[in-house]
Amino acid sequence: MVEREAAMRACAILRVEDFYSAQHQMIFAVIADLVEQHQPVDIVRMQGQLGEDRLAGVGGFSYLLDLQAVAPTSAMVREYARQVKRTANLRRFGLAGYSALFKPDPERLISLVEAAQTCLESENSLEDIGMDELLATDIEVEWLVEPLIPLNGVTVIAGDSRLGKSWLALSLCHALANGFREWLGKYPISAKGGAIYLDQELGEAGMRSRLLDLDLGAGTSTPAVKVELDPWAEDEQEETIESRPLRLLFDPPIHTAQIGALEGLVRQYHARVLVLDPFADFIPPWTRLKDNDDMAKEIQRLRRFARRVRCAVILLHHRRKFQAGMDAADLGSSMLGAQTILSRPDSAIFLTGRPDGPRILSHDKARLGDYVERPFYLEKAANEHGRGALLLHGGSVQGDVSEKADLVEEVVLTLLQPGRMRYMTLWKEVARVSAASPRFCKEMISSMAQQTPPQLIKLAVSKKEVYYCLPGQEGQQLLES
Repeated sequence: MVEREAAMRACAILRVEDFYSAQHQMIFAVIADLVEQHQPVDIVRMQGQLGEDRLAGVGGFSYLLDLQAVAPTSAMVREYARQVKRTANLRRFGLAGYSALFKPDPERLISLVEAAQTCLESENSLEDIGMDELLATDIEVEWLVEPLIPLNGVTVIAGDSRLGKSWLALSLCHALANGFREWLGKYPISAKGGAIYLDQELGEAGMRSRLLDLDLGAGTSTPAVKVELDPWAEDEQEETIESRPLRLLFDPPIHTAQIGALEGLVRQYHARVLVLDPFADFIPPWTRLKDNDDMAKEIQRLRRFARRVRCAVILLHHRRKFQAGMDAADLGSSMLGAQTILSRPDSAIFLTGRPDGPRILSHDKARLGDYVERPFYLEKAANEHGRGALLLHGGSVQGDVSEKADLVEEVVLTLLQPGRMRYMTLWKEVARVSAASPRFCKEMISSMAQQTPPQLIKLAVSKKEVYYCLPGQEGQQLLES
């Protein structure tokens, strides 16, 4: 039996002529009639509506059973119907263009214009849903890695430079390419396929070095060799080398407005991940990275692409960039990018910490429900032979998130170990990672500095720059000076 909600949504988008084969046109016409008559859409009623002659013409009862087994659910039918509609319009557009090319009379030209207009209207068509229907519908999220990376959506991995954003994205691509079942040693990978990595930063040498570390850490070899030898064959046989489905594009001359050029490549390698590293280098020249409206349009364009090709689009975003000659412990450089980049995607992953210290991965979701993964430490470890590098889930930042004071204290000590940080940067980072209120974070930082002995040392360099440093040799020197 076909879900009634799924049938209603399909009938609201599609028409009989949108299907290519006469077989599927007859089946959809029967489904539309049953929906219009407010009857359940099941095989028995469809068999009665078709009759013996038409039932044989569509492939018989067994073919209807096969269709029922692969029918999309009500949550996925809207996207499936859009793909059918898009293909139908492109087919009409192509046939009309072919006809106008060889017979350029006014009639053919008019049909070409009408087909092009239909194509545009389908892309910009409005679809409404009633409140009762939405409340009665179970929204299913299709995951690549639950609950961090959704399939058919956009995920942003954001953080300061040198915190491991590229490592994190590359480790997921490596896991997919090798058919691993888990990512970070904990999260199950729900889909199989390849990955495509668009790199504007690491270069071939840097990428090769990291992939080699990931290979050695995971215990795999390069290249992947698949041996298919027939022991009874008389002729000499060779090993067949099957390359893993991870494709790399270095400095590609492409931006997000041209993202459709990658559709063929994504489909060819059955890619389930498309990484843009860094996102700022792939926006069109006429868009502004710090403009919220421009960034909202870019992310929406990427979301439509992800749904069309059924892959997860991952954007790597530098929240701050260390400048030449700047102290590595100073995170006071300007913010790069609009706030929309972090608030509009389906999922957002933040890396917080220091390049020479521990890193914390915190998670936020804007469009996929309420559940958010607790912050955890991101560890890089070698395998049991001391070779390579693996990224692993290093345990939650705090076992009991309800104990806000302990959690905030732990995050503060992690961010300041070792070194210093501007007060404004510190409390904002702590508030985001710990999900505590800014006021509570400021109070906790002040109390930590006023304890005896103090956990933090407050150093007023100027009116605008106030740093908090861990006690120790550096802190003692600051106090004496």
